Amino acid sequence: MESSKPNVAVLTPRSRMNEAQEELSRVVQTLVHIGEQFNQALVDSTHETTLYKSRVAELERRNHDNRSAANDVVIQKLKRVKRVLRDLVEELPEDDDLSVSARSSPHRPAVGVQGGESKNASPVLSTSGVSLRFATPQLEPSGTTPPSTPIVRLDARLPQSPPKLSPSRASPRHKSILFKPSTPTADESRRMATNRTPQTVVSPPKPLSPRTPPQHRSTMSTLFKPSSLSADENWNMSTNRAPQSAKVVCPIPWQGLQQRLGLSEDMVYSLESLSQMDDFCFRVQIVDNMAFVYEPLTMDCPSASLLLDWGTQSDNLSAAEYIINNLSTRPFFHTFILSAKKDIWYYIGAHTWTLTRLFPVWSVMNDQVSHPTDSRSRLHGHQSKRKVVNRLWTHNHQKHATQDIHQMLDDGRLVQFCVEVSSATLTPVSEAFAKKLDYHKPT
Repeated sequence: MESSKPNVAVLTPRSRMNEAQEELSRVVQTLVHIGEQFNQALVDSTHETTLYKSRVAELERRNHDNRSAANDVVIQKLKRVKRVLRDLVEELPEDDDLSVSARSSPHRPAVGVQGGESKNASPVLSTSGVSLRFATPQLEPSGTTPPSTPIVRLDARLPQSPPKLSPSRASPRHKSILFKPSTPTADESRRMATNRTPQTVVSPPKPLSPRTPPQHRSTMSTLFKPSSLSADENWNMSTNRAPQSAKVVCPIPWQGLQQRLGLSEDMVYSLESLSQMDDFCFRVQIVDNMAFVYEPLTMDCPSASLLLDWGTQSDNLSAAEYIINNLSTRPFFHTFILSAKKDIWYYIGAHTWTLTRLFPVWSVMNDQVSHPTDSRSRLHGHQSKRKVVNRLWTHNHQKHATQDIHQMLDDGRLVQFCVEVSSATLTPVSEAFAKKLDYHKPT
């Protein structure tokens, strides 16, 4: 019997060749697929590289803009520091017989007296190579003899000599007038030397020294006119609205002071410095025929509007003389006020200004917030003694406690300063000026 053998398929050469071709075809397809994946990965990588480059360029641009802006801010601060340092150097005495006041407040501008005429200059002062000059004040009545003691001043206008002075090196500060005692003691000289702290505010002349003859002293009674207005009027007081005398109310942001009014950078900085003061005073800056009042209280009754604040007797006198000197050359002021709640200026129209001796406002105010329906209150609005004290405390940069400020108002160390403003005959002037500021009267 024959044994069975397994059937083994014998592949022919042709079959083996076909299998090899199929295997090779599968390998080629795999390689093609791998190549396609590689190409797609390369395209995606190129796209991501482009995106990353674009993002890096954008970040570099932003960083450059931020760095440029930061550099500009630093440069401006350095310029201001440089101006302050120049002012400090100017205030150093040239010798033992000459001393210059180092303290000023925003109501003490430089007043140059020359040739018998008072000149109120713009608060742009070149400080490079300025020489101290002497002038005689003309605050005395006509026919009296000027005091023999000279006053030291720095002219706020660019002096004609030395000729190397440049307007580009200007400071926003006015220099205050100092009535120098004839023979300062060693203690006084040492005290003046230690008190030389630079102030970057515009200020009217300091009150006269006690050594100045009485006939040359301005008094509050001669500068302020008596008022017929009484506390029985229907008064309204506010810190955040324009007086009812305003015929136009045109908002002007800080950057608009240069763009719309053409004020210089130094002048804008001078206005900014009003907020840096810690004095109790009526804060006003007068530029040509424009008056800028920093956060005043407004008081209105049916027949009048007033701007009000409280200050020391000496600062009130200085502010009054400053305003009167400017009113002597112009009949009205284009008036601007800075809102207490919004950091923005408002043009409220052309106004005549009259310094007024009003009834004592503090004494007729309530200790709590009054309401218009409260018959016990003669001052309506949302103002109370507490709010007035808090306002003065904020303006004083918390230098005095609120209890001390309240006491100073009670005992008369802080005296009210009132300016009656009126625009009754100046409506066309106000509207014409407001039109230049792109203001359109609402219909």
